[in-house]
Amino acid sequence: MGRIKTKEEWKRLYQVEDVRYIEDLEDVLLEIMNVKTGEVNSEEDKEEEEDKKEKDETNNITVLLLSGPNSDSGNVYSPPTETFTPLLSSHTTKHSSSLSKIIIDTTTLHPILSECRVLKSPHERSLLRHVTELTSLSHVYTMKHIKPSMMEYQGESLFRHYAYFTGGARHVGYTPICGCGPNASVLHYGHAAAPNDVQIQD
Repeated sequence: MGRIKTKEEWKRLYQVEDVRYIEDLEDVLLEIMNVKTGEVNSEEDKEEEEDKKEKDETNNITVLLLSGPNSDSGNVYSPPTETFTPLLSSHTTKHSSSLSKIIIDTTTLHPILSECRVLKSPHERSLLRHVTELTSLSHVYTMKHIKPSMMEYQGESLFRHYAYFTGGARHVGYTPICGCGPNASVLHYGHAAAPNDVQIQD
């Protein structure tokens, strides 16, 4: 699989503030929540822990999980509580003396992220202009090179080739819709049940 990039290399590549490996996920989640998982050994440590518990009795830990409807389809994204709750429960049981009450909040995050999607930074707007122009040019290239007797998927191949070869776009936003004849009227044509597999007649 080749050399695995270091966390610092991933940070530079994707310009993010922090990078963690998936095998460290459980410890990272608890670290982010500022949960103390170490053992309390000395009497002094125990006294400090009791004092801290009294002071922070109302300082509960809130975990924000994403849950909400898709504005296009109406489908509701379910939060990963089935995998997250056992993690918290196991650590709560093991380190009950050092944990505040954990509250799972599934209502706060969705509207905030939805609003964030509306606002675009100058860099994002520049990228959107680039891929929009590239999409238009890819359509023109496909129309110039598609011919009768070719298959619909060859039209998809032409589109992908130009976008990647010329514009460096390795991926597309969704499976290209390359329907000919009546297939052009099929919503989201090109999916697995209709994989752009018809021959173009004229």
